[in-house]
Amino acid sequence: WTHSHHQKFMVVDRKVAIVGGLDLAFKRWDTPDHPLFDPKSAVHPGVDWFVSGVSSRKIVDQYFQNKRKDVVASRAEVPVAKPWQDVSVWLKGDAAADVAFNFIQRWNWVRQDTAEVFGDGLRNDMPEIPMQIRYLRRPTPGAEAVDDATRKTVAPGGLPSPNVLHKACKCQIIRSLGKWSGGTSPAEISHYEAWVSAVSEAQEYIYIEQQYFISNMGEGDAKNRIAEAILLKARQAIDNGKPFRIYIVIPTIVEVETISYFTRRTLIQDGKNKGEHCLMSRIGILLKRAKTGSYWAGKEPESMLSVCSLYSADKSSSGRWEVGGIFVHSKVIIVDDRIAVIGSANVNDRSFVGYSDSELGAILWDDGDGSIRDFRLRLWRQLLGLPDGNTDDLVAEPASDTAFDMWSEAARDNLMLLSSVTRFTPRDSITNYSQFKSLVDEYAAKSPKEKAVALDEPERLEGMQGQLVLFPTKFLGDQSKKTFLHKLMESSYLTKPQFL
Repeated sequence: WTHSHHQKFMVVDRKVAIVGGLDLAFKRWDTPDHPLFDPKSAVHPGVDWFVSGVSSRKIVDQYFQNKRKDVVASRAEVPVAKPWQDVSVWLKGDAAADVAFNFIQRWNWVRQDTAEVFGDGLRNDMPEIPMQIRYLRRPTPGAEAVDDATRKTVAPGGLPSPNVLHKACKCQIIRSLGKWSGGTSPAEISHYEAWVSAVSEAQEYIYIEQQYFISNMGEGDAKNRIAEAILLKARQAIDNGKPFRIYIVIPTIVEVETISYFTRRTLIQDGKNKGEHCLMSRIGILLKRAKTGSYWAGKEPESMLSVCSLYSADKSSSGRWEVGGIFVHSKVIIVDDRIAVIGSANVNDRSFVGYSDSELGAILWDDGDGSIRDFRLRLWRQLLGLPDGNTDDLVAEPASDTAFDMWSEAARDNLMLLSSVTRFTPRDSITNYSQFKSLVDEYAAKSPKEKAVALDEPERLEGMQGQLVLFPTKFLGDQSKKTFLHKLMESSYLTKPQFL
């Protein structure tokens, strides 16, 4: 309950590795198009995890007992899966060897620790793997050389190493690892340090995709200060009168609504007590102090910070339109087209303090060949519904008014479109979770024929531009005090000082 083995990676022969946010589990496979219908079962063959009225456990039991391989009658008319946004990175060479180092260290620790705790003979079934410590070897040709002084300061993740596809892109493996999860004491927090480092380097823009965003700006119980680091960069840009943009993409809601409360509280909704200001409000306070005649004079915080979610609109074989929320599970930050962090860590204390959830990721540095820019453009084309290549100039400079206005207008237009066609998608008029859940459940319970008439002029969904939807600032905003469940979640996702 309190801690989780949260690393998500695969490594082969210490030479190739995949690291990121994707779990190898039911419901996680998807494509960037996030289709809602799949007539030929080309994208989502097999069991549908999200069948209305059927428990997840029952579906899994049926699958492994070979009783029923498919519980969807018609993928041509029934939405077959919850769209899923995730990001991973493929690594080769020294970086992959570092991922292997992480696996070997944890395998040997669990082998030892489990045997000590249970004494059930499991040790005999877990052969010890030779460590072959990575950083005693010479760097691979082409990798950046590291002197002895620097070698002593690098985190256990290992040495910088070349990116698999781009010679000028460097990479370092980063982790959250503690005594319970890997025998590391004191806990390693290089994953958190990588996020702080990336934000601190920002001069033009910050782009984030995150499942959770629970952080601290000077008050509250959260230990991590990612939000405060972002706020400092915003203040720097305002003081200097220079363009600077912050793009954040989060899910509409996570599995437990009470956790989403803390994300909204961090980003776009003020607390009820005096001085409990969200990131958006704090940027607004800073903007009021902008110098007369400067770039930021007279501007609102929405001109610097955009918080969005993702939705998909799709048409069935019979021509019936459907709308579905895309669950943002990715854990990515991109800064100035120069730095990226991709991994398994959410922005919350569970992921960052080291002694709680174990995490694994990679921080990438682009030395000028455009590899991280290409990565960002690939994501943005998907979210904005842009064709490859010939529209890149519209979003080439994320800090510019042109790019930010295009992003904001697309997100706002999609919000207005969905709000006018449906009754169950986010909007400011839905102010509490019970109301939202009732509307969502009411629509989900309808048959395809009933759904066809439940939408207002659904053919207008043809005009939806990409997947980006502005997150309404008043959506579910009536939560005025923490319930018992909120306090229970807070104890798990926030770290109070007395527990350090």
